[in-house]
Amino acid sequence: MSSPRSGNTWTRYLIELSTGIFTTSIYEDKALFHKGYLGELENPKSGTAVLVKSHNDCGPKTSGDEDIILLLRHPKHSIISHYTFTQHKTSADKHVINFKPEKFNRAVFGQFFKNGLSRWKSLVNSCLTKAKRLLVIYYEDLKEDPVGNVRKMLNFLNYEVDEQRLACLAKTLDGPVKKNQSTTDFDPYTSQQKSQMEGAVESASLILQRLHYKPLGQ
Repeated sequence: MSSPRSGNTWTRYLIELSTGIFTTSIYEDKALFHKGYLGELENPKSGTAVLVKSHNDCGPKTSGDEDIILLLRHPKHSIISHYTFTQHKTSADKHVINFKPEKFNRAVFGQFFKNGLSRWKSLVNSCLTKAKRLLVIYYEDLKEDPVGNVRKMLNFLNYEVDEQRLACLAKTLDGPVKKNQSTTDFDPYTSQQKSQMEGAVESASLILQRLHYKPLGQ
């Protein structure tokens, strides 16, 4: 589970390489299938996949008995990344296109931000409060130590860790859709939007700490 653009697809690559088992999703994204995610078109209920990607809230659409891995990324990064993704959703390279300030439309982004933050809050709160068995993986931690966090996820899923596969993974971490991060001084957020994100992150961090996780960083 994750809000859009929080490392879900990259995580699928890491898990597939470390287990040799397909992952799938509820979206049937043919662009991902053609990039090598061969489990993408599998029925999520078939039992053939080790993980099922979803951006839905935890609740009625997920079984209370499912193991939930929540990939958590600060909304200031995930929302603008998702905005860029949606601006290129007809492109075969939509998963790896970086934000371009010259293409930014503040009028369009205002409503997009409102919807995106609401969705982020709903998903994070539902997973933190409703999942019976939960593992939280922070996106920044995953970037810093991919192999260590993959090991943590495999242990959570009760999969035996194959050290040879992890050694192979350590040499091929990026996968087909992990983009190179662009650097820009452009700030798409207004002061009000920043305040709203800070409030959402603070609320999520309080719940995280009650569950014995660290607060969400920047």
